Amino acid sequence: MSLSPKILKEKHYSKILDALVEFYTERPSEYGFWDERVEVYKEYADFVSSHVPNKAYHLDLGTGTWHIANELSEYDYEKVIGLDYFSDEDLKRLNDELSSKDNAEIVKYLENDKIPFDDQSFNSLSSLCVVEHIVFVEKLFNEMDRVLKPGGRLIIECPNWSGPNPAITGMIKNLKGERFWLYNSFKDSFFALFRSLGWYLKNLFTSGEFIMIHPRMKGDKIDFEFSDDDVVHLCQPLSIKKFFLKKGYKVKMYNRGSGKTAYSKIFNILFPSLATTNQLVFEKSQ
Repeated sequence: MSLSPKILKEKHYSKILDALVEFYTERPSEYGFWDERVEVYKEYADFVSSHVPNKAYHLDLGTGTWHIANELSEYDYEKVIGLDYFSDEDLKRLNDELSSKDNAEIVKYLENDKIPFDDQSFNSLSSLCVVEHIVFVEKLFNEMDRVLKPGGRLIIECPNWSGPNPAITGMIKNLKGERFWLYNSFKDSFFALFRSLGWYLKNLFTSGEFIMIHPRMKGDKIDFEFSDDDVVHLCQPLSIKKFFLKKGYKVKMYNRGSGKTAYSKIFNILFPSLATTNQLVFEKSQ
């Protein structure tokens, strides 16, 4: 029985990565929040800054536009860097937007997804809706660890596509004849409820496993129509937590307290490893 999302095998990682890099470099105007969702960036900057006691050098990964760096710069950081895939033309345009901020700048990744800074360059790192789009998750997390100073804070905010709540929403949407995320049919959504339990148990009883899936594709290109059609990583929170625990990090926040509705807040308190969304804060050991 074929179900969506389809699990991505390691032998296909490089092909999918190439498609994603092409997609993000071209970055269609309908992708992401962009200008009409500035309040999202304000809320995110406030959340990040509330968990960063040392506001010196801060790196935001997968920053998307100039807005996050702009909002974070209002919190008296010595320097805020926004990092993402950009064309040279877009990079200049985004830095022009930030020209009035002496403590904010946009840069782009080096080849092979390398963060273009030396070891232990930053006091804090953050990412908003990024890690669900990462093919080589362990490589990214190792890079984040490399550039973070001892005692620094690492803040990750992302959807939990592995949990039961997207499946429930999917069933409701599918019954109305609508597609929700990669759930193309009621069958996809219904069985996703059981798959969510399996993904949770897999990470509960192992050392942690990043669960990878195929994004929505047409040939060799990303077939983007709706938000998160380009997801490749389900972001099961236990897998992320266990990765950083193995590196000696302390957990400062693990989904409890996250959520915008009464339902999501209560659910995330009771079942943080099945959370509606992930808000994770780690502190690197001294």
